[in-house]
Amino acid sequence: KVNVTASFAGVAPARITITFAPPLKISFHVNFGTYCSAASQIAKIDGTAYTCSQLSSTTFSWGYKSTHTYNFIPVINIASNIREIFKNITIYGVSYTSPNGTITVTNSTTINVTYYTQYYFIELANPSSGGSVTPGTGWYNVSNINIVATPNSNWLFKNWTCTDTGCYAGTSSTATITLNNPINETANFYSTTSTTTSTTSTSTSTTTSTTTSSTTT
Repeated sequence: KVNVTASFAGVAPARITITFAPPLKISFHVNFGTYCSAASQIAKIDGTAYTCSQLSSTTFSWGYKSTHTYNFIPVINIASNIREIFKNITIYGVSYTSPNGTITVTNSTTINVTYYTQYYFIELANPSSGGSVTPGTGWYNVSNINIVATPNSNWLFKNWTCTDTGCYAGTSSTATITLNNPINETANFYSTTSTTTSTTSTSTSTTTSTTTSSTTT
């Protein structure tokens, strides 16, 4: 605390008190699943880029009532079939769904940032003319998924074949899988219409006659 006194001729002295306060500590807690270390960049704070790991381990020293900007990346591609989606940011107990905004500092705090994981699920009908499958190929949150195979007319469902952990391979046309990683599922169908091909074979027989001559003396 500093007291400043100013006096001028013919004017009563004036005193101003200046109070200095230590900087406030601001940190970020990033809920990013198991892919934090794989993300090359997650956000910019006051224009400076940070990875998930860097932001989680950085403590900012900001002044009281100072204002700072944040810009989080809405969709972060970890791989061709894995991505992280921005959900919200919570500042002083208030949750915001926009990835961009400002922070006005009033006290030391931890800011919570939440992302959620999506996996690319591939679901195919084999052959495609044999039937349909649901829910279909696309991006899905980590969850249980009900898969259904429906044959077309003159086709019957045979089985599911699949790849990756947690997939279903079996003969039930409906099943539930847990999507904790990318999964490929294929519903196999077979036709109830059969085609019979008749082949006629022609056999040719050749007879050879041998004549023996005998001479008597």
